[in-house]
Order: sequence, then structure tokens, then C-alpha cells
Amino acid sequence: MELSSFKEMLKQQNDHWWFQGRKLIIKRFLDKLIFTNIPDILEVGCGTGANLVLLQKFGNVTAIEMNAYARNAAERILNKKILNGYLPDNLPLKDKKYNIICLFDVLEHVGNDQDSLKILNHYLDDQGYLILTVPAIPMLYGKHDKDLHHFRRYRKKELLALLEKADFTVKHFTYFNALLLPLAFIARVLDKIMPAKKSLGSNNPPELLNKLLLKIFSLELFLMKYSKLPIGLSMLFVVVKNDKNLQRN
Repeated sequence: MELSSFKEMLKQQNDHWWFQGRKLIIKRFLDKLIFTNIPDILEVGCGTGANLVLLQKFGNVTAIEMNAYARNAAERILNKKILNGYLPDNLPLKDKKYNIICLFDVLEHVGNDQDSLKILNHYLDDQGYLILTVPAIPMLYGKHDKDLHHFRRYRKKELLALLEKADFTVKHFTYFNALLLPLAFIARVLDKIMPAKKSLGSNNPPELLNKLLLKIFSLELFLMKYSKLPIGLSMLFVVVKNDKNLQRN
């Protein structure tokens, strides 16, 4: 991503409805994971540290980021060194294994997504979990994705095939950011027919609108208690190593 994108991320990550809503979804699935000891958590591509405070509540956090500006910002949040590296072939981790590996809206930025998933399998503990989020619905790929240097948006079937080839088994899955999908669709169409310097929705909305959008997004947590969301702008997967002989929680 461009430096300007990281600067915008840093400005938005504590208040913007999308960052806050995604953290609520991530927390819901982290709460499902049970460990007898405090888990070692790895976040790959932590950006400017949007999720580090949340992850610290669940275990001992190690983070990796390739951009120097973003690393410096994340270090101020984590109060420890952020490792310099990137997927798939430059992770400075030696032979350490992690109980939880997090990949939050990172895989779409990586050219070789298949090898990236395979290398993460190597660093995952036998009883561990990989949690990843990605943008969904390829037909919505547009200026917003290009500005953020996304290679792709994913179909569920496509990512399931990649995970299977990387020797993962899916334990939990959900679409999310579903209720605001109609607005996103309109915004993507307008981006195509009325090109502008910035894609619609990329700036911080006014405070009252931001609160309203977060409330709508947060409603999905209630809906998830009773039914799976059939579609959404994003997908979340919780996966484990594909070994039927392993005993899991």
C-alpha cells in the first residue's frame, strides 16, 4: 500500500465504523477459542496496529509488518518491536510455533496467496488456529481495491480450495458487513461511472453518520447468534491444521 494509505489508516483505526465493527466480529470468534495456557499470537501484516490492543487481551502478541511507517506506529501501540517481514518468503520467525495466527485483510495484498497460506501452516502450532479475513464478492472489485493495492476479492469456494491445498480444515466461517452491502454496491457503481480522486466511503464520515453505520454493522453480532449471514462484503475463516489424528478443544 502507499504511504498515504497507511497514514489514513492510522487516522481512522480508532474511530471509523468499519475498523470498530470488524474488531467486534474478530473478538466474537477469538472468544470461542479455548487454551489451557496463555496463547502465543502472531499477527502478520499488522499495518498501523489497529488490532493489537484487542489481541493483547487474549495472549502474548508478536507482529510483523513490511512498511516502516506502519511498523513505527504499531510499535507505539504494542510497546515492543514489530518485526520487518512479508509473505510468503520473508517471515523472520525461525522455528517458533504460534497458537493463534491472525491475517486480517492481508491475503488480498499478496501476489502468491497459496504459498502464503502454506507457510503459515508451518508456523501454526498443531493445536492452533489461523484466523483470516478477506474482502468478498469479486464483482465489486474497483477503485477502492486498486487504491489499496488489492490483487483480488475472494469467492468463498475459491478460498476454501486454497485453504484445502494448504492443508487447513475450516472450523468456523461467516460473511460479515452484510447489512451495509446495498450501500457499498451503490458506492462501487458510482466510483465507476463518476471517477474521483478518492473512492466513495474512503474518508471518515461525520460523527453521527459514523455512529449510525457502526450500530448497523454491530447488529450482525446479534444476527449471528441465530443464523449464518448469507452474503457480505467480507469473509472470516477460523481454520486448523488438516490432521484428523490431532485432538482439538
